[in-house]
Amino acid sequence: MWSKAIGAAFLLAVGVIMAVFCLALAFWEQRILVFGLFAALFIGGGLILVASLKRQAAQPSKMFKASLSELEDDMAQLRRYRNKSE
Repeated sequence: MWSKAIGAAFLLAVGVIMAVFCLALAFWEQRILVFGLFAALFIGGGLILVASLKRQAAQPSKMFKASLSELEDDMAQLRRYRNKSE
């Protein structure tokens, strides 16, 4: 599944880059403006994604949440049993 997602992202990136070059060729006299505008868009999009990743990484993981709560319950039962037997 991840390999398909990575492949799709790569092909989309190549397609976007080729589209930018086609636009630069179509508007050859304004090629600096075309490349500058798309560079700013790509950098802005990248910064938004980095901020989103930082926000997501700061949140606690929900993976195995049910298992961890069960483990905490089991540990509490073991502590009670240990205290009862002493």
